[in-house]
Amino acid sequence: MARAPATAEDLEALETDVLAGFVLARAAAGLSDGTISSDVVHLEQVRAWFGRPLWEMEPADADAYFGKVLRGAAKGTRLARVQAIKTYFLFLELRHKIEIHQMTGRVVECPIDEMNRPRGRQEGRLRIPPTADQVGRLFAGWRKDLVPCRKFAPGARNYTAAKLMSEVGLRVNETCKLDLTDIKWDLGRFGKLHVRHGKGARGWARHKLACALTLGATGLPCVQAGVELLIDTGIWLHRPDFVEQFITIDASVATALAFIDWDAAIAALDAGRLPCSGGERAVLRIAAGMSGGIPLDLHDALTSLDQINLAPTAAAVEHAAGLPASGREHA
Repeated sequence: MARAPATAEDLEALETDVLAGFVLARAAAGLSDGTISSDVVHLEQVRAWFGRPLWEMEPADADAYFGKVLRGAAKGTRLARVQAIKTYFLFLELRHKIEIHQMTGRVVECPIDEMNRPRGRQEGRLRIPPTADQVGRLFAGWRKDLVPCRKFAPGARNYTAAKLMSEVGLRVNETCKLDLTDIKWDLGRFGKLHVRHGKGARGWARHKLACALTLGATGLPCVQAGVELLIDTGIWLHRPDFVEQFITIDASVATALAFIDWDAAIAALDAGRLPCSGGERAVLRIAAGMSGGIPLDLHDALTSLDQINLAPTAAAVEHAAGLPASGREHA
């Protein structure tokens, strides 16, 4: 029995479903929301110019688009758009090639080929970082040069910025936009930096919450250790169901304070209302044990920790015990 020709509504629905499937597949591959969104924007801009479903694009169409429309665009933009198109057509060929052929009679083929692919240098470069000894000699020599330098203030500023980038890992633009008020010496064991600009400022709502929790635990080493374990592992403070239910913020004071209801959180964990992995469960139980004095099966908790969460957990235990950061080495 011959299949009825596809209507415009059928093709529109297929195009929508294909794009939704593309987004879901990229998310399943572990790409960030920002990367997926960028790919979709590139595809939508090409679709708006083309005026038809992208699977109808041919090499001649790509020639016209990249040779005329994007002729003066930045190289990075051209390369990113090409990559988005190539990835999308790879998805079409793997998942929807037969379906599209049955509905349209068209064989899906990527319009980007060796003749019209924008050229760009994308070869990976091997970067060998300097050793700790080399970095130490660099800053030692730099410090000596500060004494006889003609303009001490700019030299000291540059040295401090470079040292900060070396020790903390900040980017250049993030470091340049720091103020003295962004250094919070009273937060945590070593103080904290308030990065207000650049990539480090993304997700600042969580940064403010972390600062409020740390301030709320000031003067209570065990509570502070448990709070910093949640901050350092970066698990539970990213979950809205945990933050909204078990964290209370006191904004009545000049600097906001935040407190965790450890008993309620563990009760919800035991009741299955906080689904999580074994490692995440162990982190929350250990933090609650240190901060809230809630009993836990230490054997079960420690054997559930993965390699990533083991180091911050050990640091939190040191903090709760009043040991310095290198306590494991000298105890």
